Amino acid sequence: MYFSTTTSRFPYSTILAAIANQDFPARTPALHGHVFVLNQRSGLTFHMYDDRGADVIGPDISSLRFLYEGFAEFILDYDRPAVDARFA
Repeated sequence: MYFSTTTSRFPYSTILAAIANQDFPARTPALHGHVFVLNQRSGLTFHMYDDRGADVIGPDISSLRFLYEGFAEFILDYDRPAVDARFA
């Protein structure tokens, strides 16, 4: 299923909380399955897989550079060499 909406109407805090709660049956809201958020303008795709993390995919390195430069501290240590090499 998919739907199109604007950023201002997207209930991101509720959806992200529901994804984070999926492994904790007593917590609500909870969402089971996968949610991919696609930005049609930038081509970026966001996928939060659980309470431990998320992936961001872009059409090219230049579309991801602002995230790499602004949030590099969130890159996992075992992924860092490969990610740093892509942005070198």
